[in-house]
Amino acid sequence: MTLGANFNDSGLNLVLNGGTLKLNGTNDVFGSLTINSSSIVDFANPAASIFDVSGVSIGSGQTLTVNNWGYAVDYFYSNTDPGAAVNQITFTGSTAPVIHWNTYTDGPDNQHQIVPAPEPSTYGAIFVGISLAGIVAVRRRRKTAA
Repeated sequence: MTLGANFNDSGLNLVLNGGTLKLNGTNDVFGSLTINSSSIVDFANPAASIFDVSGVSIGSGQTLTVNNWGYAVDYFYSNTDPGAAVNQITFTGSTAPVIHWNTYTDGPDNQHQIVPAPEPSTYGAIFVGISLAGIVAVRRRRKTAA
């Protein structure tokens, strides 16, 4: 199913029994999201999409695959903690080994976002890179001042 316009009905519970839901650059609010059979939610870049549900539940042995999702472009919100179901969600193209439900609020209505979380070594690599850039900048300033 491909959505062609923004949808806003937090009372409508969405049940996916396989197949693909294409958001197609829309901003959508649903009630709960239930996955009874492995399914795909496709954010269909390049247009930004928002997928906001009250909660996520995924049947035993089933998966939810998120396609074409981009950091700080697309948003997958769940207002309640999906618990163990978060381990049944995969983001294609992401090298992050863990999917995470942010316990802090994000977005205009204080939603909680489901995102791929980089492993801790990624943060270390970023810190080292920033530190090295700072050292290089200081040395260049000292050379030009001399």
